Amino acid sequence: MGYGIIKIIHHSAFMVLISVCSFLASSPTLLQADDAESSKPLIFVMSGQSNMDGRASLSAHNEWAQIPAGVTFYNQGAKKESFGLQFGPEVGFARTLAQAMPNREIILVKRAKGGTAISFWSPDKISEGVARGNMSPWFNLLINEVRQVVGEKQVEIAGVLWMQGEGDCKMKREAEEYGSCLAKLAAAFRKELGALEIPFIFGLVNPPTDGGQPYLFAETVRKAQGDYEKTDARSKLVMTDDISKLKDKLHYDADGQIELGKRFAEAWLGMRK
Repeated sequence: MGYGIIKIIHHSAFMVLISVCSFLASSPTLLQADDAESSKPLIFVMSGQSNMDGRASLSAHNEWAQIPAGVTFYNQGAKKESFGLQFGPEVGFARTLAQAMPNREIILVKRAKGGTAISFWSPDKISEGVARGNMSPWFNLLINEVRQVVGEKQVEIAGVLWMQGEGDCKMKREAEEYGSCLAKLAAAFRKELGALEIPFIFGLVNPPTDGGQPYLFAETVRKAQGDYEKTDARSKLVMTDDISKLKDKLHYDADGQIELGKRFAEAWLGMRK
């Protein structure tokens, strides 16, 4: 009796093992896809105005100037050997992501320009083909730089990081149109990069509104940013109100930029899960 029970149990266990092996054998794409996906470099596109470009100095954080192992950084079309003394959120972003994903190659491609309104980055300027005064087609430049970095490599376009909006806080019309322009820009990034589901992560603007500063329509832009996040399930608005700034109360200082980059990375990692 006891031997018979043991024999039945052994037979059942053997059949379960056979079933599991058969499932794995019949589903190689599941394992192979995960392995293949994890080997692709992650490419992040970074753009915006001065708080993306960066006005902070690494003079007090020299150890942060070194680009982490496994990370490659392109800025304004050139591959960089270090982050340099003046930096944006790429420093904190790269460090946080490299620590969270130490076995993954990470490529950052950044193009930003201080003082620009969102209209400066309009994807419509692709059709212009040439610079018109200060309104050169920088969106097109950035997309072409990403394509050049990708080349023939198999990569994963992992996300767009956007820090801009202060320039639109100065003018009523621009502030009122900010939401529609942001939606158009995010859609254009996804279309041109060939990755329609990539996260679009952007920082909340918080320019000074006292002391005679010209950012009279900051709340209009901030509301537009919050409203847009609600309409785009693949977007994430990063809070910035408590991040430290330089004396001008507009640009983030070194600690602030490191924190901003960290928050961008944490937002992406949260969406990744």
